[in-house]
Amino acid sequence: MKRLIKSLIHGIAREWSKQDVFPVIKNITIPHLLENQTALVIGGSGGIGKAIIDTFIRSGGKVIMVSRNEDTLKKISSEYDNSQIAYLKFDLSRLKELDSLIEQAVGIFGKIDILVNSAGTHTSNVDFWNVSEEEYDRVLDINLKGCYFIARAVAKYFRNNKISGHILNIGSSTGGEPSWSPYRISKRGLVGVTEGLAIQLLPYGITVNGIAPGEVATGLIEWHEGESIETQHNKLKRMIMPQEVANLALFMVSDLGNMVSGQMIYMSGGRGVFDIR
Repeated sequence: MKRLIKSLIHGIAREWSKQDVFPVIKNITIPHLLENQTALVIGGSGGIGKAIIDTFIRSGGKVIMVSRNEDTLKKISSEYDNSQIAYLKFDLSRLKELDSLIEQAVGIFGKIDILVNSAGTHTSNVDFWNVSEEEYDRVLDINLKGCYFIARAVAKYFRNNKISGHILNIGSSTGGEPSWSPYRISKRGLVGVTEGLAIQLLPYGITVNGIAPGEVATGLIEWHEGESIETQHNKLKRMIMPQEVANLALFMVSDLGNMVSGQMIYMSGGRGVFDIR
């Protein structure tokens, strides 16, 4: 009988170990932490951007979303009070219109205190020998060039209005690894841009940092709600959840993160830090 019970226990344990494990990630909000603060979130219609928006609003902030996907912007906006959220449709390829974008954004809630650069795209063709010039330019224009010029435009607004603002760039853990694909090159470049902007802007009281997540469970990697988050891409064997990135973003753009500058913080289960592939 003891052998039978032991066998059953081991069998149940084996079956349990095969089940998908989903972490319970709490939405960390501190009431009034972002009170009287307005965040401009670029790429706010994506999984990470949406989690950041929700966390900022629950922490007392106001948010202006910017994306080219107006239908998604409308849907997200409808979930909150108009006094908390607004959106602007904008294509990152229209960089000459950035000053107009900033002017429109300021006109909504009266000011901007925070910029979150979370827009991003993946490389469609990851074959080194066949990546086209058009694909290379498409990815770097969004992931690196766009982030650079948006950050500069908002930094000018901060400087001219004497606002001690925060700029947060959403990178990738692949930015810490050898790069040959346009996506990895763009994220590696963003590490340098984040550090460089921090040096340039700190004398004006502007804080610049970044978050480099590993594989995040979002639609960008064609992940859907309810699917497994198991992965072999980091030592912890699971994907990062968008809410985890949002929780860290809240710390970084609030007064809690004022003494952190020029840092690209890796949220990756070690990937890109000691786990290089």
